[in-house]
Amino acid sequence: SRLQEETRQGVVLAQLEEERLAAQQRVIQAERANELAKVEANRAVIEAQKSNELLEARLDLEVQTVRAQAAVEAAKVATSVDRPWRCCTAATRGC
Repeated sequence: SRLQEETRQGVVLAQLEEERLAAQQRVIQAERANELAKVEANRAVIEAQKSNELLEARLDLEVQTVRAQAAVEAAKVATSVDRPWRCCTAATRGC
């Protein structure tokens, strides 16, 4: 009777240990999933930041291009106003 009780307690103890190990494994898996989710979230943030930086650089380039074109046009106008006699080209010499 005592031997049966010790055996039963040993079986129950083994089952409890098995359940504890299974629960510990689930915790480890959940922690791993959380870490992977954090890494993925960080990667998404970095990609968004890089995308924003690229868009900002493209817009800046576009603005600078327009400004440069405006400066060229302004220089053309200033040159033509300052020197009205420059209407002649190589093809129309003598105007």
